[in-house]
Amino acid sequence: YIINWISSWAGGIIIAVVIGTIIEMLLPEGNSKKYIKVVIGIYVLFTIVSPLVTKFTGKEIEFDWSSGNTFTDDITKYKAVIHCGGCMLNEREMQHRFNIAKNRNIPITNYGITIAYATGILKRSIEIFPEISKLL
Repeated sequence: YIINWISSWAGGIIIAVVIGTIIEMLLPEGNSKKYIKVVIGIYVLFTIVSPLVTKFTGKEIEFDWSSGNTFTDDITKYKAVIHCGGCMLNEREMQHRFNIAKNRNIPITNYGITIAYATGILKRSIEIFPEISKLL
């Protein structure tokens, strides 16, 4: 049973890496390429982590992706929102998205904070901000 699970997990990772590589090869050179590569990396990371979380917790994680101005006002089906850093959005749009989540009592953060927390480096990385560090 475990061998089949590992084989399936590895197959999913290989497919994600191949898809990411093909997309990267098709991308034109330009300023947005580095941002798209970050998104591809996060996709591969979630492909690796998601089956592990399901295997060890018994809970299925569902990911929905959106980009640009496709963020929906109806986020009530979500337990949390992990957003990008918003480098391609203006401050007003990011504030609007934060307010949508806040008004619906849905936690929202960016994936940099999420990855730092998941890897155990968040607390150390914010030690220089004592007020915030106390909150963790």
